[in-house]
Amino acid sequence: MDAKKMAACVLLLVAFSLLSSSFVTSTQVSYNGRAIVINGQRRVLFSGSIHYPRSTPEMWPELIRKAKEGGLDAIETYVFWNAHEPQRRQYNFDGNLDIVRFIKEIQNAGLYAVVRIGPYVCAEWDYGGLPAWLRHVPGLQMRTNNQPFENEMKTFTTLIVDMFKNERLLAPQGGPIILTQIENEYGNIQDPYGDDGKLYIKWCALFAESLNVGVPWVMCQQSDAPSPMINTCNGFYCNDFAPNNVGSPKMWTENWTGWFKAWDKPDPHRLAQDLAFAVARFFQSSGTFQNYYMYHGGTNFGRSSGGPYVTTTYDYDAPLDEYGNIRQPKWGHLKELHLSIKKMENALTYGSAKTTELGNGLSATKFSGTGVVPGCLLANKNTTADATMEFEGTKYFLPAWSISVLPDCKQEVYNTAKVNVQTSIMVKKQNQAEDESKGLVWSWRRENLTAPLLGLDADFTVNKLNEQVLSTADASSEYAQNGQYAFVFEKEVNFQAGRNNISLLSATVGLQNYGAFYELMPTGIAGGPVQLIGNKNDNIDLSSNNWSYKIGLIGEKQQVYLDNSTSAWKSTGMLPTKLPFTWYKTTFQAPLGSDTVVVDLLGMGKGAAWVNGQNIGRFWPNYNASQDGCHPCDYRGTFQSDSCQTGCGEPAQRWYHVPRSFLKSGEPNTLVLFEEAGGDPNQVNFQTVTVGTMCANVTEGKTLTLSCEGSHSIDDVEFASFGDPEGECGSFEVGSCDADGVLALVKQEIDRNLLSQIRVPWSTQQELVLIRNTEGRKLSLVYLQSNGRQAFLLLPFEDRLCVRLQSLLPFPESSPTIPLSWLTHAVQLLSSILADAAEHFSDHSLSPSDRSAIVAYLDPTIRLLDACNSISSAAERHLSDLLRLRLAISHLSLCDVLPPLSERVHRARRLLSEWENRGAGEEVSGLIPPPSPRGTLSAVQSVIYAVEAVSCLVIAAVASVFGGVGSGALQEIPSEVEAIEWRVRKLSAFIDGAKDGEDAARMRSALLGVERAEEKLTADLENLSKALDGMFRSAMHIRSAALQILRVDQQNV
Repeated sequence: MDAKKMAACVLLLVAFSLLSSSFVTSTQVSYNGRAIVINGQRRVLFSGSIHYPRSTPEMWPELIRKAKEGGLDAIETYVFWNAHEPQRRQYNFDGNLDIVRFIKEIQNAGLYAVVRIGPYVCAEWDYGGLPAWLRHVPGLQMRTNNQPFENEMKTFTTLIVDMFKNERLLAPQGGPIILTQIENEYGNIQDPYGDDGKLYIKWCALFAESLNVGVPWVMCQQSDAPSPMINTCNGFYCNDFAPNNVGSPKMWTENWTGWFKAWDKPDPHRLAQDLAFAVARFFQSSGTFQNYYMYHGGTNFGRSSGGPYVTTTYDYDAPLDEYGNIRQPKWGHLKELHLSIKKMENALTYGSAKTTELGNGLSATKFSGTGVVPGCLLANKNTTADATMEFEGTKYFLPAWSISVLPDCKQEVYNTAKVNVQTSIMVKKQNQAEDESKGLVWSWRRENLTAPLLGLDADFTVNKLNEQVLSTADASSEYAQNGQYAFVFEKEVNFQAGRNNISLLSATVGLQNYGAFYELMPTGIAGGPVQLIGNKNDNIDLSSNNWSYKIGLIGEKQQVYLDNSTSAWKSTGMLPTKLPFTWYKTTFQAPLGSDTVVVDLLGMGKGAAWVNGQNIGRFWPNYNASQDGCHPCDYRGTFQSDSCQTGCGEPAQRWYHVPRSFLKSGEPNTLVLFEEAGGDPNQVNFQTVTVGTMCANVTEGKTLTLSCEGSHSIDDVEFASFGDPEGECGSFEVGSCDADGVLALVKQEIDRNLLSQIRVPWSTQQELVLIRNTEGRKLSLVYLQSNGRQAFLLLPFEDRLCVRLQSLLPFPESSPTIPLSWLTHAVQLLSSILADAAEHFSDHSLSPSDRSAIVAYLDPTIRLLDACNSISSAAERHLSDLLRLRLAISHLSLCDVLPPLSERVHRARRLLSEWENRGAGEEVSGLIPPPSPRGTLSAVQSVIYAVEAVSCLVIAAVASVFGGVGSGALQEIPSEVEAIEWRVRKLSAFIDGAKDGEDAARMRSALLGVERAEEKLTADLENLSKALDGMFRSAMHIRSAALQILRVDQQNV
């Protein structure tokens, strides 16, 4: 066994044992003129935007993990008011709107959170995130010095901040939130509001300060931001930006990694070299906080897209694509940039900057100071000419429009134009699901338009043409088609004598999300005019006639998109195609594997799609992007949103994301389409997205890593050249100089490595690929999506041990408490290691020293069994204590109002008090002493040593939570217990201070919080108990295996 590898694995656990007894209970965040200061240390911070409603909770951990692996320190998100409060005082924080869960996922990954509460967000989100019902509040004007608006903004923002405080998510509470934002880009549109705009922004600042969040507030694009608000920059470049207050650091809240896509536009891209250049240039100009907007764009599910005319995809050309796949080379090139900038963090935050202009766009900036290792950035801002710069006696080659990073002012470790990571070309593959027929079988139904067309069953009637948002409060589905902001519709009509009905169908394709007074922008048939134009130009204006309004689709109100819908569908006869206002329905099997799933809707016109009742967004594949604007892309020069585009003349969006969590495995899934314009579903099919081709250039002295996402490996090498190859990814050619035999050599090395690849299951969806060179000296870990138990068992014990220990990362170091879910995983990990070790004993013949080691190990197995029993008893005690809470909840749940003198309430209050004053319980027994350092070990002895080390540290971790360690350690602190304690105290305080009829709603809310926390704690404790039972069985098994091997060995002797 590799002793160094074993030592590294044990060191990993030792690191945990130190962390488990020294959790930081609070993070202090402040700022000065140079940087954000965290616990007294100035920091360079890289952040990335991931909007929780644009992905799914099942995607969040992997997105955050990839962001962390990409070198980010923080995740930034808006808070989406209209999603959380679609109707006034009716809130939704479920599913992908569970912002608390999202922020806790960030915390679990060991990252910080930046929360832009707004609550106006822009974000190409429907109505900029403001609820449409605000239009119905009397006297309300949005985003100005207006009391009704400020009251509504105050109510929602306070709700969000209180939620964060209750969940202890703010940094001073031990949470991950280090920055918060009030309002958003108001300075861009402030002038039309005049003095009222200035008064409004002052009110925002005072209100924000009154919330006492304990972390700094920022205001982006706000040059008159009142102190202590930090004015920050948004844009493609922010090197020339300076905050308005001398004591504020230079911060970049939105570095646009690409651009959003509109239905009539090609696909926008921003090359990795220019993005990296913008970042390095910002740090060269003394910036210290930078956030990528977006790091993962995601999907505009349902009717959440704004604009108007923003597509369902919100890919944004971000480092993680719409589906969460790593976009190379952007992700990898930025990761290397982050590493290089972090190497000079002290110089950037504590040193003084001195920039020397060298002419022709060349400059050198040196950060230095007392006690600071100098760091330098060299820039070539010339858009066409490469340059060789001499700096402090050394020459450096700088391509045009590039910056080199020299963390020690001597050696270049990174250049923004020199890309040394792979380019991955994604491809779409047909559904390979089992039992999936070649074509989908459809049923259909028509949308019932009879009543609306005849003006019957109207929602309301008025003698004018109403603006659509005011009529619907953005709660209806859509009709009609047009891609312009205003247009004239004309059609010849024939009338009959007497009464005639004129029916007009109106649609929105996302409400406007940006601009001054944008809420006043009319939508739909806004005032008309609607005119009858006779042959002799004798016009009749019908705008003031009585107009009856019917809002929304009947099929949507009947929820025909749900599996349990009782609505009638037709499945016999000819399938109608090209027929407007038609619903289509089919079933399909989920594609095999774990690659991203998309549905190809080519052939359809315009409408909306549901998968298993989940609205995956609007579709419009028959709308083609404009023919103009696509040309070869060049990273050099100032970037604009249309500088680099592809897909001209192609469908604006053909493929639509179907998150894996929406799908059912092994049973039929349902796809429902509402077609409003007329389409043909016969071409609809499901596909998966994966890496199809990889290619890369690597400069001398650099190491290139190639990896596939998903359960895939490198099948073949098509091109390899050592010389001056020409072309780009997918179309390389040998240049004027090329070494012989390079392709054969690379293929040989790839084949050799493929033979030594072993896929290792990490969890139900993840996998590691271990690639060792032929001499076994190197071990590369590559995260993949796959399954497979069998290959894992082929690994040596030490490799399996290291992989399992890696799965404990990240440690819950950013929290003052240890989650029970993490402890459960640690216990399950020990069970697996014990089982592996038991099997390992029988694989070796025993030396005398091996026999002695096994005999000596029998005593620790008894200790381990005692520890299992003791910890199980502690968990059972917690479960027993919860019975009091459950009974109190039962008493209070039966009270519609909580009269403080009722016997039932007195009984409930007594039970709550008993739970709060419960005893601490006995300390956990059976702690495993750490194994003593040993010399050279045999294979059997190494396994025993590893098992003892893991047992010692896992038991110590669990015991530290349940009160089994010595003085100074934290006791009784599962995070779930702490959460429920706070809620019980809050509920008790409400009961003690309540008067008849007062605070009933708030007390019911507090009761609901206790009930949910109790259910979660009970479930987590039960899971831990099951894991402990499994560990007990594994401990018995390894003890039996040890005794058996000793008996067999004795007989052989």
